Order: sequence, then structure tokens, then C-alpha cells
Amino acid sequence: MKAGGAAPCESVLEAIGGTPLIRLARIGAGLRTPIYGKAEHLNPGGSLKDRIGLAIIEDAVQRGELRPGGTIVEATSGNTGVALAMACLAGQASQAIAQDGSLLNIPPALQQHPQNAPLTLENSSFMYQKVPPEHEFRELKINDIITVLVDYRSSMLSEGDAENRKTNKINATLNDWLKFTGKDLTPDPQPNGPLSVSGNLQSQFRVESDIELRDQLTFRIAAYIVDIQPNGNLVIEAHRHIRINEEIWEQSLTGVVRRTAIGPDRTVRSDEVADLRVEKREMGFIRDSYNRGWFQRWYDKWKAF
Repeated sequence: MKAGGAAPCESVLEAIGGTPLIRLARIGAGLRTPIYGKAEHLNPGGSLKDRIGLAIIEDAVQRGELRPGGTIVEATSGNTGVALAMACLAGQASQAIAQDGSLLNIPPALQQHPQNAPLTLENSSFMYQKVPPEHEFRELKINDIITVLVDYRSSMLSEGDAENRKTNKINATLNDWLKFTGKDLTPDPQPNGPLSVSGNLQSQFRVESDIELRDQLTFRIAAYIVDIQPNGNLVIEAHRHIRINEEIWEQSLTGVVRRTAIGPDRTVRSDEVADLRVEKREMGFIRDSYNRGWFQRWYDKWKAF
């Protein structure tokens, strides 16, 4: 058998075995004896059962119990059956049959008339379940409706600290005085000496501020596909108006979303929507209970005091 290295294999059976041996450094840390793990999942069948299946077939061929054109019957629905099925590729068996609860189950109708009824997941797999009609894939078109899951959360923390200190000193002396006689300017010495002025100014300014802001907006809303861009992206638009007595809630949403971002149930998360614009308005007694008045809005804007 060839190991799964650079050399090409002529058959899938040659790729069985030769899986890498990997040292488990973290698990064996501090131990004198190194610990290694065998990566058997890298066999073509996905498990170490490939070794078992190949060994069983080779042994049966050597003992003459299995000849070309024979049939392999295995009571399994797991990896051993997959390994034995791969052995059919070696030409030692023409078909492999498993029990009714197997992934390889072939209905009696297909066994009798295999040429008229092709093998599919729907008629051969015991695990197959038909997708409900609401989850079947359908091409999205203009005016189709999808559901947008809006989940917006933001958190901001800002801290500020400013301090300013200033000291000014002034000493001024006027040594020369002049006197105007009506025609000329003449020196006028002061009898008590030159006049002087001195001063000292100290100022200190300190500001501390903390701001913490948290926002959260979560709701579901149905949106229409109003346009399809040339690259296939979908332009969506949603509006909702709810009124209970005097209480009114309005929500609207617009944006652009990729087709691949929409799930099988026709839902999409808001973080997948580009150019997202969400508006939410409330009116009524509940809104009035925490709404700011005109004076509070004016004070918050201009900070007059």
C-alpha cells in the first residue's frame, strides 16, 4: 500500500493506511515517554475501519472464499460497511448489500429492476427526510417577503481628566514723567520718587468627566424585496405600525443584503444587511413619561449653568 504522500495512487485502496503519526506535545507535557496519535480519520473512508475492511477482503481472496464477481453482505450501517463497499472497487466483488437499516440499503424494487429506477437518497436512505414545503429552496423575486432579525447592541465608556494651573507676576515702574506746559513737553520728576505697580495672579482649573452609554435594540420584522441589483443583491424595505389606544409604535428598516446571507427559512440577521437604516418611534403616554421637555433639551444643548 502507498502512504498518502506525494506519490499518486492507482486505486483508492492504495491510499488506506500510511496515516501520519502526530506527537501530542501538550497532553504528554512533563512525561519522559512521548505520546503519539495516529490520524486514522485521514483514510479515504474517514476512519480506521478502512484497514479492517481491506484486511477482511484480502484474507478472503487469499483463502479462495471471495472471487471476482462475488457478493459481499455486511450487517452494518457504519464505517465498516463503507470500507467494505470501497473494496468492491478492487474488482473482487460486483456488489455490496447491507441490512435494511443501513446507509447502503437498496430497496427491493431497485434490486429487481435497477436499470429502470436510479438509486437516489429519497428511495435508498433510511435517514432521508423530505424538506418541508416552507423550507424548500425557491428563487427570491421582487415583492417576496423575508424576515430580518434586528439585534443592535453598542457600549461606550469615556473618561476624561483635565487640570490647568497658571501663575502670573507683574512688577512695573514708571521712571520718567512728562509735563505739558501748553507749548512744550518738559520732564516732571515726582517728589516722592518713581511710581511702581506690582501684582500676583494665580489660577487653577480642574475638570473630571465620566460617560457610559449602552444601547440595545432587538426585534423581528418582515421586509419586502423592492429591487434586485445587477450583481444579484437584494434591496429590502420594511415598515410596521402598531396602535393600541393612544400608544403608537412605528418601526422601519431599509438596506441591501446578499442572497447567500438569507437562510433556508428566509431569515437574515441585521449585521448581514449593508447600508442598514433602522428607525423606531414611540408616541403616547409611555413615551411622554420619560420624554425630555423643551427646557431640558435646551439646557442639555447650551449648558447655560
